[in-house]
Amino acid sequence: MTEKRKQQVLKAIVQHFIDTAEPVGSNTVILKFNFHVSPATIRNDMAALEEEGLIYQPHTSAGRIPTDLGYREFINEIADYEQARREAVKVLASLREEYSKEKAKEFIYDAVKLRSESGTVAKLAVFVALESSFTAS
Repeated sequence: MTEKRKQQVLKAIVQHFIDTAEPVGSNTVILKFNFHVSPATIRNDMAALEEEGLIYQPHTSAGRIPTDLGYREFINEIADYEQARREAVKVLASLREEYSKEKAKEFIYDAVKLRSESGTVAKLAVFVALESSFTAS
């Protein structure tokens, strides 16, 4: 049994439990996380993780769930902070761009509305999208 595989099994258990809130069995670990070992091998790794206090089995026929210590191990040793940071930066950039577009639309709408309320002559406004920017004609 390798430490690397044990960490991968713990990571799989924590991620699956976070996603589903259900105890995780050895077959689920193998199928969902593409381990190329037997279920017995995964069960042995799970037993070792249980002895270390990182996971526990709520009852005899259940899969395993992470303990507080298991979550801490996952956060401190296994979690990929750099990947999480990159994903967060992407999401923030997307939100910022979306916000800018909405603000531009609001500005143009307000300008057209203000212009239409000034005077009795008919006015026409046309919106043309040019590479993520909006202009009024």
